[in-house]
Amino acid sequence: MTNMSNISSMLEQNRAIDYYLLIRSPPIVAYFYLWGYLIIFILGFTGNIASLLTFIRPTLRRVSTGTLFIVLAISDTLFLFASIFDFIDFGLQVPLYGRINYDILCSYRVFVISMTQICSAWILVIISIDRWIRTRFPHKSARLCTPKKALIAVVIVIFVDAIIHSPMLTPLFGMLLPGVAIIACGPNVKQKLYLNFYYYTWTIIQIFINCLIPVLLMLLVLLDMFINIRVRKRALSQQIQFQNQTINRNRFFQKELFLLMLSSIIIFLTTTLPIATFRIIFPKQVLTMKVEEYGSVMSISAGLTCFWSFNYAINFYIHCLTSKLFRKEFIELIKFISKGNHNAVLPITHTRITQFTPKRQK
Repeated sequence: MTNMSNISSMLEQNRAIDYYLLIRSPPIVAYFYLWGYLIIFILGFTGNIASLLTFIRPTLRRVSTGTLFIVLAISDTLFLFASIFDFIDFGLQVPLYGRINYDILCSYRVFVISMTQICSAWILVIISIDRWIRTRFPHKSARLCTPKKALIAVVIVIFVDAIIHSPMLTPLFGMLLPGVAIIACGPNVKQKLYLNFYYYTWTIIQIFINCLIPVLLMLLVLLDMFINIRVRKRALSQQIQFQNQTINRNRFFQKELFLLMLSSIIIFLTTTLPIATFRIIFPKQVLTMKVEEYGSVMSISAGLTCFWSFNYAINFYIHCLTSKLFRKEFIELIKFISKGNHNAVLPITHTRITQFTPKRQK
């Protein structure tokens, strides 16, 4: 509790004096938030929109896995929208404090980012379970793995997600040190109990529910799926003469959906584990470190945050590289859009030609 009193008094004093001079973000932090997020936004918004349009095509949206990938693309896009404030405040270094209500900005920004983190992670868990059911119980999958039931599972996740993050929309959470990366937003320093809970308890809980537990579940599901697939391959190799074209086509379709799931999980693990490790260590240090040490911590945090944000931006490109089915559907989408534009231009061209065609003289 002594540490909490120290951090509270320091933050209150820094607000009253020139805290900006005490805790100033190093230039590399601005570079990460400027150029890193600029690349992420270009890749992310373009890729997520393309991914959304691809998955809503009839071939993919008719299965539960495709429906879940649609929701995943929406969740990733919301995360990118919420990150625009970081890009403006810390990257472009356009001061938002004084122009808008910074307390409200902090509350909604952190609420949306925290919600989409957990939503995206648990959607991947649902996708993994969906593929696991299809592998482990193929005869029951038609009844269990439907788009409607997938959406019900997503609604439950969003409902629970909103409840556990609801304190962020109350006076318990808001502005700390505006314009300073990492600690611009946080728990209200006047609420000592919540401040203590947030830094010592909630941060660890959040790491478990949006990273470690989903990772563990996905790895267990993947392990069982790999074992089951190998066993089934041996059994099918002895019955290959009974295969037909329909079975092969269905097997190819399920294999491609499995690759989409696997690639998304690998991206999630690669980008999330480093920042999760940092966030387990950082809350314990933030209450005891010296002011001059914040610069190096900000630099590490900015780099890891930028790297982690790629999880919400590159799924589309990895899907194109790993899945023939996804590439095929995306190419068909491009052809459909091109054909639609071509058909829209033809009547205009015909009208103009008709309008300027001279009448024949009798």
